[in-house]
Amino acid sequence: IKNRIEANSKKGIRTIFISYYDLITPRDLSLTEDNEDTYFVRVQTGSKNVPSPFEEKVMSLGDDLSQLDLLFSDIVKLSSERQIGSEIIIYSLSTVIHTHGWKRLYTFLTAKIPMIKSSIVSLTCFYYPETHETGADINKFEMMADKIIK
Repeated sequence: IKNRIEANSKKGIRTIFISYYDLITPRDLSLTEDNEDTYFVRVQTGSKNVPSPFEEKVMSLGDDLSQLDLLFSDIVKLSSERQIGSEIIIYSLSTVIHTHGWKRLYTFLTAKIPMIKSSIVSLTCFYYPETHETGADINKFEMMADKIIK
């Protein structure tokens, strides 16, 4: 992940790292003010604010897919307006599936993917297949992916 963030920065691509429940923290990624192209979003229960992308280095977002929806839309809009490529990284997709159920997340992603693909934003998700009861659930998400790295 650190290498990906560094490579993005060298290419002038902003990275928006979304971490669920502090599974990875800004400290884990060694984020400092020097990382001007990296933004960290902490998804936590109880947070009600939808952060405006690119204003603060570390932001909090409530564990609500409608808030994530607004954040994605803002990232795509601002990236397009400023003509700056961005990559959204979600860690971990498995956590979102376990929390919200695969159907809700699948519906959310199928609605967002066309918007993302038509923009200068890319989406990368990390998941752990062994944490899911059935492989069929995770296969639905793998079929949406352009590339799977194992």
